[in-house]
Amino acid sequence: MFYIFEMANNHMGRVSHAKKIIDEFSNLSIMQDLNAGIKLQFRNLDTFIHKDFKNSELKYVKRFNETKLPINEIAEIIDYIHQKDLTSVATQIALARIRKAIMKKLTRTITRR
Repeated sequence: MFYIFEMANNHMGRVSHAKKIIDEFSNLSIMQDLNAGIKLQFRNLDTFIHKDFKNSELKYVKRFNETKLPINEIAEIIDYIHQKDLTSVATQIALARIRKAIMKKLTRTITRR
């Protein structure tokens, strides 16, 4: 059986907080001998939030804006999930941002050689 832990935007827009969540999920997975992954929900806010509401004080719009992460931090979170022997899982909406993060990381790796 495969278990999925949900992170959503509970990382609060901070990689350090995301890593604490990942550590907790990892510990639980180890203690219970679970085959598990962490579901990410990284949205492209430029297209996800309608232009008329981008600076809105609406609760959810405000939360999305406050927890937005740059691509390099998304890549760091994904790497950390994998370092903890967990699988990264994503919604269809998140895949475009995750692919972009992976490509950016690959580009950095190739140019460093």
